[in-house]
Amino acid sequence: MAKGDVNYLESNNIDCTVEDGNGNNQRGILTIPAPGVVQDVAFQDQTTPPVEYFLTRVLNAVVITSTQLAKTNTITLQAGHAVVIGDLIEIYNEEIISPEFTLKRFAQLRVVSVATNVIRFGSFIGFDTSPATIQFSNRTSFNMNVVGTLDVPVRFRMGPPNGFKWDLTRTILAMILEGQPDDSDFGDQDALTNGIFFGFEGDLVEDYLVNILSNAGFRGTAYDVNYIVRSQPAGSWGLSMRKSFSGADKYGVVIRLEGENNDEFVMYIQDDLSDIIEFGVKVMGHIVDD
Repeated sequence: MAKGDVNYLESNNIDCTVEDGNGNNQRGILTIPAPGVVQDVAFQDQTTPPVEYFLTRVLNAVVITSTQLAKTNTITLQAGHAVVIGDLIEIYNEEIISPEFTLKRFAQLRVVSVATNVIRFGSFIGFDTSPATIQFSNRTSFNMNVVGTLDVPVRFRMGPPNGFKWDLTRTILAMILEGQPDDSDFGDQDALTNGIFFGFEGDLVEDYLVNILSNAGFRGTAYDVNYIVRSQPAGSWGLSMRKSFSGADKYGVVIRLEGENNDEFVMYIQDDLSDIIEFGVKVMGHIVDD
């Protein structure tokens, strides 16, 4: 936790902003016993594990038949998996350490090699896994260069497994493009007819944030939009966006997702985006420690 001192001079109930130790301002209300008191302030979850995952669409479930130790990058799948290079494999694992403690871990891993049923990733698995401890494993895709419609939108999602809570603090979007983007375009193609939209869904609540038809729509909701100029004639153009939620000058709150409520941050695509080379969106934040 980050800590600091706050001096309140005239009130017992203060709406305040304090730097959290990471360079970010956090806003809150503190009640103190009397004016003029200097009070220690502590912020939750400053040392919990980070969250950084792509929004993905689930293509199919896969069955992992091998046992792996942590810091390995290879698994074996049951035949019929349909995995190809560039797919992601998402694994949720529960290992019983003692009657009082179960170690729960989630991983999202990019496939870089497929040799029949032997799959290799571009990074290590960070925990031991076995067929007995894996609760689910899915083949997914992060690339949003898909075709959606108003009647059949394509859904991308990410949320914590049961037993986890996540606080999302921002989302990052990046595109690789054939042509030069402009505010009036979506990526490098004409503005969309129906648009994409973000939101969050769960058993208890559904809410949606914004519909975007063009790159100017990204700028309107996030401001932090950059066009990346190709560095060589044969290269590609790019677009990136950062949208922050927390901080007194943003929404002022994180987006909390709870696994037990099946909460997910979602994005829906309702147009033809197949001409975009690559289009990915990540959510970032941290695990909540109650």
